Amino acid sequence: MRNIILILIIFSLLSCSHHKEITKISMGVSGAWSYGGFSINIDSSGKYQYYGRMKDSIKVWGYYTGKIGRQQWDTLIRKIDSINFKKVDSTAMMGAADVSYYELIIHLQNDKKRIIRAGAFDSDPVSKLLKYLARSYRHLDLKETMVPFPLETTFQNGVSNKDPNAFKFSE
Repeated sequence: MRNIILILIIFSLLSCSHHKEITKISMGVSGAWSYGGFSINIDSSGKYQYYGRMKDSIKVWGYYTGKIGRQQWDTLIRKIDSINFKKVDSTAMMGAADVSYYELIIHLQNDKKRIIRAGAFDSDPVSKLLKYLARSYRHLDLKETMVPFPLETTFQNGVSNKDPNAFKFSE
């Protein structure tokens, strides 16, 4: 019985290893050709920032802030851990024309990982995480703010050709 408890404690500690390491998540989504994109910032304190168009809103753009709870943050970290983010390809499924491009930046204490995907497909674990994040604002009580906040992502403004080395299109 002691061995089982010890194994459970070790497993719990190992599964929480990124909880303190990940400090912030930023995601930008391009709007393809059909709608405007958006950007999300979430930090470990629960501060949630959204730039874009709110659901069912005729307002084109806005800055919105809100809060997520510790349980939501922990769920997000578990989902990020499940994709093995440190080893996952930074770019994949590139080259499509009329799809949304997803840019995810995982901020660590001393580093960051940038992941870019063209489209979000159900068969791809990274895409499932991106879709989860993309819908997250819909379940929060966000308030509009007149004070803009910095956006590290760039894809909410459309796929940029400013930096040709940002990602490579497949042939």
